[in-house]
Amino acid sequence: MTGAPDPRPETPLLLKVEDLRVAFRQGADWVPAVDGVSFEIAKGESFALVGESGSGKSVSALSVLRLLPQNGRILGGRVMLNEVDVFALPELAMGSIRGGKIGIVFQDAMTSLNPVLTIGRQIGESLALHRGLKGAALRRRAMELLDQVGLPNPARHLEEYPHQLSGGMRQRAMIAMALAGEPELLIADEPTTALDVTVQAQILELLRRLRKETGMALWLITHDFGTVADVADRVAVMRLGVLVETSGPEFFDGPRHAYSRELLAAMPRLDACLQRESRVPGDASPDVPPLLEVRDFRVYYPIKRGILQRTVDQVRAVDGVSFQLERGETLALVGESGCGKTTLGKALLNLIPSAGGEVLLDGAEISGLRGGARHQGQAAMQIVFQDPYSSMNPRMVVGTILEEGLRAQRPGMAADERRKRVEALLLAVGLPVAARGRYPHEFSGGQRQRLCIARALAVEPRLLICDEPTSALDVSVQAQVLGLLRELQDRHGLSYLFITHDLAVVSELADRVAVMHSGRIVELGPTRQVLLRPENAYTRHLLAALPKLHRAKALHPGA
Repeated sequence: MTGAPDPRPETPLLLKVEDLRVAFRQGADWVPAVDGVSFEIAKGESFALVGESGSGKSVSALSVLRLLPQNGRILGGRVMLNEVDVFALPELAMGSIRGGKIGIVFQDAMTSLNPVLTIGRQIGESLALHRGLKGAALRRRAMELLDQVGLPNPARHLEEYPHQLSGGMRQRAMIAMALAGEPELLIADEPTTALDVTVQAQILELLRRLRKETGMALWLITHDFGTVADVADRVAVMRLGVLVETSGPEFFDGPRHAYSRELLAAMPRLDACLQRESRVPGDASPDVPPLLEVRDFRVYYPIKRGILQRTVDQVRAVDGVSFQLERGETLALVGESGCGKTTLGKALLNLIPSAGGEVLLDGAEISGLRGGARHQGQAAMQIVFQDPYSSMNPRMVVGTILEEGLRAQRPGMAADERRKRVEALLLAVGLPVAARGRYPHEFSGGQRQRLCIARALAVEPRLLICDEPTSALDVSVQAQVLGLLRELQDRHGLSYLFITHDLAVVSELADRVAVMHSGRIVELGPTRQVLLRPENAYTRHLLAALPKLHRAKALHPGA
């Protein structure tokens, strides 16, 4: 840690972590994950622990709750909660700490919630355990908690299962569960990762309001400095298991440590579009068609009711979308969750059926193609999915994964030629040739995303559809992936349809922006115009929901 004093306000201490040391077993060795970390959280304070993936942020929180996996071990240190030594308590006593004194909101609400239990049942378990409630009193309190976190119609949501809620609603339900024990400290581990800007703003406002109403302290774990600037009273920066800097709000005026400055510099900037030239060709021949042309494209989902499951209505997920994408251009498709962005991307690739409209590639109709013609269209258009881990087969080594497309699209290619192609792809995305023999779980998140890009490039496409490829990555890895995409575009003349909710990333990469709302494109234009001088009210609404660090760039470009 830097030599400056800890700027904690003079208020009673709630949590004190002293010289925490944690290691994980790898084979016969114990590898340090947290190495002598010390910090304090005062009652009612908002404390942010930031750093890259693998820095030890989440491990620190799990250690405080004594929830480490079997291969993890606390080697030393002390954790004091209201002057009680947490590490000295018997395991039975930890039941009153976990969910009682300390609540936790995990990063992925979908995997943290039990898929076979209703929301009401899961909140009720905590209310029964920590508050001793049952029957009507338990149900009434559960409804009060859902109302407190801003979920409409609490009675209905109590009876619903996690998969029936949107991402933002699931995160609110997780917060309600964490609040059920009336904790003095709420640990929020990446609570807004992968949420769109408006839902993120709602969750952050909710956390601010709950702190004010309940007086609880907040321990925020994140890699998003925009979130930190909006919520935290103090900031601690963690790197390779060590705290390198602790500071107050003045942190954003000038971090003291070089690593902190590197992280801030890696943040995408909303005014980045002012620093680069657009790739949209200004002298394209009128006789040459755009690479991709979409006309009045529609995707509808039927709503079925009754025993016979008759269609009674339709959800217009994509409702009459039209746009063009030029060769070598990046068009960003932005909007809130549920607006139809991902549905549009998948339907363009025939991964889901469309309800009408035309899709032209190089002037030739490709929508609805079957057989060999469809294979040719899929070779020209490839997709990079949002979650690189779930989009790769965990039982296959990387070399086999990268060869899949070649086997399907280039059946006549010899085995030795496929191997050389795989090795060239790995080098092209900045990974060693030896990676071909490893499994997906052996790579970091950023490396897995590079593998997905390599797989998409295997069949030499002209268009990549990138579906939220950087949403869950920390700022430095995100900067690396964006740099890789720019480099590949320069080298191969690729076009990108970049689907995202991160407007700052859009400014870094896109030539034009299409704003999507309720299945329709409501604004389309050059990046500078849409982000810095928006014409549509919905676009202005998205920009207003940005964290204040980014919002300042929108209001004062170039600042």
